[in-house]
Order: sequence, then structure tokens, then C-alpha cells
Amino acid sequence: MQSQLPLEELRQRLQRVTHVIIKLGTGILTPHIEDPSSDYFSHLAQQVVAIRRQGKQVIIVSSGAVGFGRQILKKNNIKASHNTTVQEKQAMASLGQSLLIDTYRKAFERQQLPVGQILVTRADLSNRTHYRNLKNTLDQLLEWNCIPVINENDVVAISELKLGDNDTLSAQIAAMYPQSLLVLLTTIDSFYIDNQPVRFLSKVDQDILRHAGGAAAGGTGGMRTKLLAAERLLLAGQMMVIAAGKEPEILQNLLFSGQPSGTWFFHPQSEPGLSDRKRWLLHQKHSRGALAIDAGAVRALQTSAASLLLVGVVAATGDFKKNQVVDIINEHGNIIGKGIVALDQAEITEKILRKKEFRGVEIIHRDNLIL
Repeated sequence: MQSQLPLEELRQRLQRVTHVIIKLGTGILTPHIEDPSSDYFSHLAQQVVAIRRQGKQVIIVSSGAVGFGRQILKKNNIKASHNTTVQEKQAMASLGQSLLIDTYRKAFERQQLPVGQILVTRADLSNRTHYRNLKNTLDQLLEWNCIPVINENDVVAISELKLGDNDTLSAQIAAMYPQSLLVLLTTIDSFYIDNQPVRFLSKVDQDILRHAGGAAAGGTGGMRTKLLAAERLLLAGQMMVIAAGKEPEILQNLLFSGQPSGTWFFHPQSEPGLSDRKRWLLHQKHSRGALAIDAGAVRALQTSAASLLLVGVVAATGDFKKNQVVDIINEHGNIIGKGIVALDQAEITEKILRKKEFRGVEIIHRDNLIL
């Protein structure tokens, strides 16, 4: 299930890292939101400077807007309801987001680093055009030696548009850069199995996932979302680490120490090999529909660099349109992959009825498919 951390391979991989994505969760930031005298953000800025001196770019994914909003309510003697409603949380996020980014701005200003704020919803990451525009913005900020600080736009994100947690968001940002390292700073120092810390995993399977707990108090993620993020990054040959974030100095230990702490996820012998489009597909949890395919089509996809042709499609479900993402389902009803379809659901369904005529029509090109 797990093994010793292969230190030499880890050091070699860390030397090749180009981008470090640091995710700070609610549990980490809440004590410092509630304590105006805390110097956590200043120490974090110093750590980011140290990472940048090693020639690596840094992107921050940060929770905390709702927490800062709560503090503003307390300061102004305004009481929210006992069971905070979605509307109240969104209003708190509206109050707190400006204070959150201003806290980062002041901390990084002392290090002569400007901060850029980016707020996203699920639609910004599920739409390829929006996704590319987001990456272009990140690249420009980094070229200007700015520190991007990203958060989900809780003010407008209804349930249908929410990513739901910053573990998922940060993994999708990490997927933009093939040689990135995702650092998830949490309230615990490692992923644990049977009360024992796990130092290294090269695979996340159902047996690993069953050891995951729920979300931390006040948070929306939890160990399961972190492991699911690791699963997708591992499939793309990328790296991730879970570590305690109580002290920002942990970042020096993780990147520059000979005995780094935390739980590391990577393949010792694997390098990122997927295209940008396929890394993006890996992280698309919310498909617009599904294509059921027969056993012959499954074999063709899994044993050769084949595209999915109409001859292998049994059924098309969901009201999806051309160029949208759909699940690929085998004869047992299991999802075996995802792809970007070349035709609308109605067109595919119509052609299935006339399969002899259209059997060679390409439904998903191999470059637009991930298993």
C-alpha cells in the first residue's frame, strides 16, 4: 500500500519543478484571521521569496474570505443566524474577500512583490476557452513577478457552479503546469492509515480512499478531496504533498530539506507525459452526458491509439452539445474515460439508428480522449 519515501528520486524531481502551487485551507488560516497580531502572512511571504530564489514560480490558492467576513460582522456587532445560511456565507465572503486579499497584499508588499487576485467558478475551469484565458492571465502575472492569489468566487457560485473545495481548485491549477508541485497545507502533518503516517504513495486506489476522513471544522474539503486531487495528478505523472501548515517555514522543509516531512505523491520513474488538453480532461468531474460503448470499442481504446468511432457506440445520454465533455461507459456501466465529442447528442443518437451508414464516423478523436 505504501513504502519508504524514495529520497533521491524526490530530490531529482524537486529540482525540475517549475511552479509551486500552495493551497492554504480554512483550518490553517482561521487562527490568524482571528488574531490581528499574527505574523503568519508575513512569514508566508518570506517563504515564497525563498522559493522564487530557487527559480520556481509560486501561485497561492487561499481560503479565508468567509472567515474574514465573520470577523467583520463581529467587529460591527452584527449577528448571523445560528445555522449560517448559504446566503449569509456568500455575503460574508463578499465582506471578507477584500480584507483577505489586502492581508496578502500588505504581507507581500514588504517583500516588494505585487499580488494579483483571481476569483473563479467551476465554469471557468470546465470551459476550455475560459481555462486558457485563466492560464494566460496567470502566466502574465508571473512574468511580471506578481504572486497570483486564487479563490473560488463564493459570492456568486451557486451549487451547480461550485467547485466545492480549494483542494479540487488547486489541483486544477497545478494541472496547468506539467512540472508543478502542489503543496496542500493542512491542520495535520500527513495522511494517516491506522494511526500511522504515510510518507509516500505512488497510487491512490479505493483501498487508500476508504481511510479518508471528512472535512475539517469550518472547511469544505477533507482528506478525501485531497486524495482525489492526488489521484488525478498521479495519473498525469505530476507531484503533490500533504503537510502541516501551522508554520509557514514548513515550505523550506518540504522543498529544500534532506528529510522532508508530510505525505508525498509521485511516481519515482514517471515524468509528466500528457498533453495540456488531456490533463485538463482528467480534472473534469462534471460531464454533460455519457456514451455507452461495446466491448470491442473498449478493447480498441485500451490497446491502441484509436479514436472512438460510431460503430462502437451503443447509446448517447444527456443533452450535450458538440465540443462538450462526456463520460465513456463500458458494458458494465463503469466510467472508463472522458472525451470531447465531435457531434451533438441528438446527432449521435440519430446516427446510431443508421449505424451501417455512419459506422466509421469519428465521435471522439484520440487527442480529445483520456482513459
